[in-house]
Parts: sequence; structure tokens; C-alpha cells
Amino acid sequence: MNRRWRVQVTVSAVLDPWVKEYLGGMQMIPGEDAALLQGELEDLAAVYGLCIKLRDAQIPVTAFHAEILN
Repeated sequence: MNRRWRVQVTVSAVLDPWVKEYLGGMQMIPGEDAALLQGELEDLAAVYGLCIKLRDAQIPVTAFHAEILN
């Protein structure tokens, strides 16, 4: 059984609009010199895939929180 995940990622960068689409439609809340990404992912493999995409795009992550939804 796959469980959905809620993910919040804080990054220390101002992100361009293309990042939202690249990261699968995660909600992007911009700040002055940082951004918050949040959304729900379908399974643990998708959470891992998000980590890989953040790494590949060289987006500096300062916090990462993931929790299983009931």
C-alpha cells in the first residue's frame, strides 16, 4: 500500500518560475532571499525523486520535512 506524503522544503535561494514545473507542481512561496516549497507526493519514491531533482538543479536546501498522511 502506497501512502501519500506531505513535504515542506526551505531553500536559501530565490527560485525562477520554471522550478515549480520542474519539481512537479510543488507550491512555491517566495521570500526575499529564500523560498518555501510545499506539496503532497504520491509515495516514498516521489519524495526521493524530489530530493534528486533538488540536487540536480543545485538548489541549496536548508530544511526538509516529510510526513506520512493518514
